[in-house]
Amino acid sequence: MDKNETNFEEYYTVDVLHLIKSLWKRAWVIALCTILAAAVGFSIAAFVIAPTYSSTVKLYVNNGNSSTGSTGNTISSSQISAAQSLVETYGEILNSRTTLEMVIEQADFSY
Repeated sequence: MDKNETNFEEYYTVDVLHLIKSLWKRAWVIALCTILAAAVGFSIAAFVIAPTYSSTVKLYVNNGNSSTGSTGNTISSSQISAAQSLVETYGEILNSRTTLEMVIEQADFSY
């Protein structure tokens, strides 16, 4: 190595306040780009992409066996277990969109 050549590293300092001020000066450009990107995204979603439809089906199955004999009605533990699982099914049916729309229509409520 020559004496004239010195090995030095360059250091850069970053002033965060200066960066924030620079971004603030160009806030209108950032806002404009955001609005343009939103408009392009909406246009593509509304006019280019074909809508996808979905549906759901719920099936309610009831065990109609009931023990009616001379001793009266008896309930087994399996029937109690089935009834407990049906509570969740009834809740799901009551919270379904179809049921709620019928209730809203019959009660004359607004959404």
